[in-house]
Amino acid sequence: MTRALVLAVSLFASPMARGCTCAWSVLDVESARAAQHVFIFQLMSAEFTSEGDGSVIYEGASGTVRVIESLRGDGAQFRSLTFNTSICCGSRLDVGHYYAAFTSEDGPSFPAGGGSIVNITFEYSESSEYPHSEHGIVTKLEALLRGDLNFEGVLPGQIGQGVSNVPLPPRPCSTSADRAPES
Repeated sequence: MTRALVLAVSLFASPMARGCTCAWSVLDVESARAAQHVFIFQLMSAEFTSEGDGSVIYEGASGTVRVIESLRGDGAQFRSLTFNTSICCGSRLDVGHYYAAFTSEDGPSFPAGGGSIVNITFEYSESSEYPHSEHGIVTKLEALLRGDLNFEGVLPGQIGQGVSNVPLPPRPCSTSADRAPES
């Protein structure tokens, strides 16, 4: 009787467990090398686009991008991206950060996530020549595309982790125009 009571209390008191199966995989060497368009971009804005109860389980999002340089194909065609911030398989993309994108989609928008982008913010700077130097991130990405390096040689310890989804990005702030006038 005591065991049954402990089991019942623990089942109702414990948080709900959720299982996840992602529709896409983590970016790997083969899919990176097969991508028709490889480019570096900066995320300029982002907003939630999903409707419904505002649940943190799934939030659709979109953002605008500024393509800085193309390493393969036509990255300049892209002006925006879509992504989700779900706790299962979602992505955390931060405005202002730099990313390398690997996609075979054609623009003006592409789906972004752990299977198509890599955060290179700490390795990339527009105001420095270092990204294009012998040990810089652009040079390493070009070597990856040629088959001379694997991801571990480009971004040690980051590939296979996907794009971070913890913590979830904060909800957009409202502006004074969004608030009802005070009486």
